[in-house]
Amino acid sequence: MNRARGRVLAILALTATAGLPVLFFLVRLRVITFRDDFTGFNAIGFLLGWALVLLLSGTLLSGLAWHADRHSWLARSAAGINGLLLAGLVYLLVTLNW
Repeated sequence: MNRARGRVLAILALTATAGLPVLFFLVRLRVITFRDDFTGFNAIGFLLGWALVLLLSGTLLSGLAWHADRHSWLARSAAGINGLLLAGLVYLLVTLNW
């Protein structure tokens, strides 16, 4: 059992998940500019695409953390948070027929 590795991977997984509000506020504050296509879908597509990337990387890191240290509450909570958010995003993408 390698506790230090599991802890570091769990913290990295939670850091990837913490990037979601930062990404949302960057798009909301118009720090990132998009060409206007009269639908706004390119901004939504950008947001959903990067949210998917962040959540997939966070879920993979939390899976590795859980594998390294199965008894750590930090690894379990990172896996639960990332899994729940990824499931919600996949549901949203299926709802949007992506």
